[in-house]
Amino acid sequence: MLDPSRRDKRMRELQRRLGLTFFGHDAAEVLAEAMDSTPEVDEFVGRNHRNPRNYRLAQLGDAILDYVIVEILFEQGLSRGAIEYNKQKLVNNMTQHRLLMDWGLPRFYFNEKGFLGDPGIDQPASSPDHTPYLEAIIAVVYRCNGMEYTRDWIRRTVHPALVKASRDLD
Repeated sequence: MLDPSRRDKRMRELQRRLGLTFFGHDAAEVLAEAMDSTPEVDEFVGRNHRNPRNYRLAQLGDAILDYVIVEILFEQGLSRGAIEYNKQKLVNNMTQHRLLMDWGLPRFYFNEKGFLGDPGIDQPASSPDHTPYLEAIIAVVYRCNGMEYTRDWIRRTVHPALVKASRDLD
């Protein structure tokens, strides 16, 4: 069982690493929502189907990330096809995974048993094809701070890191 004080300490470390402020919210609590990959039954798709707890947040964060990236590419004057090509290159799962590795975020992944790397926890509950953590973080930033703060953070921090990660994969 994961010790809540250990979880909170690590989530505050994550907050500092990401350069985030959560106005009127406990950073440890909201980031824990984003980083929690405890499997849960998804009643909509059936009793035998389990998704990590943070997948719901990731769905919201995915839409916000796509929106801001398209907005940035649109402002660069790119054609529709170039926007789509570059967006896919920047937000695909491989690029996001590379960014998460570059930022050292796997040490913050956890489930009900503990953190990734703890004895007996050798991989997160998420699919190897999709690590929802960046998208889930974006969702909690949005839910706590609104769109303007989230857009600024993505433009200042996430977008440049995605560009670098996509180039590293080329």
